[in-house]
Amino acid sequence: MMNSAHPPVGFISHRSCLPGLTDAPPLGADMAEVARIRCALGGSVNDVVLAAAASGFRDLLAARGMLTQDSVVRALVPVSVRPTSERGVLSNRVSAVLVDLPCGEADPLRRFRLIREQMDAWKTGGQAIGPDAFVNLLGAAPGVLAVAAHTALRLRQPLVHTIVTNVPGPPLPLYVMGRRMLELAPYIPIAVGLRISIGVVSYDGGLSFGVTADRDAVPDLGTLCAGICDGIDELLKGTPHVPSSPA
Repeated sequence: MMNSAHPPVGFISHRSCLPGLTDAPPLGADMAEVARIRCALGGSVNDVVLAAAASGFRDLLAARGMLTQDSVVRALVPVSVRPTSERGVLSNRVSAVLVDLPCGEADPLRRFRLIREQMDAWKTGGQAIGPDAFVNLLGAAPGVLAVAAHTALRLRQPLVHTIVTNVPGPPLPLYVMGRRMLELAPYIPIAVGLRISIGVVSYDGGLSFGVTADRDAVPDLGTLCAGICDGIDELLKGTPHVPSSPA
């Protein structure tokens, strides 16, 4: 695991109060493309999401002239700690883990592998931070996002730069009064110790990224967002074409 290898970079000030927010337009990815990456490289949707976030932060650091080969951005990642014996039960037990995004690694495939190794190590060892389960809630996407938001607002840890949360949403379209809902736009608030949040939710074959930041600390939010999109493209270009499902 990387958590003890390199300290996180200090590229975002934590000293001032929060003067205001900047919300980037929702970013999108095709779940079929994400599935293709998973089939080729292994891992989970969460691993792909974190690799895309690492690409975005890498571009942000590079644009600021702060990128080194050892650059690490530390992310708080909410995860389910529900045991397999409770699979299918309408409840989620949620905790969080710290993941070091290896932004200094130039190879996108190796970045993915390093992230996957950390997540696999957590799944094997169960080293989640905080209590074994800090909340019990219904297994709906808005509830999990609320947990992530609550955690972000309480956390004042300068060694954590961001929160990245990925929640599976409805795989089929939803309708309200006969009108189809076109997309979901996740939102995770920021706090004094967390100046950037990335919420991710799947819906109807797509994956939406909602990125929020302190506009004074992160005036170059567009660089981060473009890098997230590029991160998905880099993984696609670096993987052989493997069907995401049997023909």
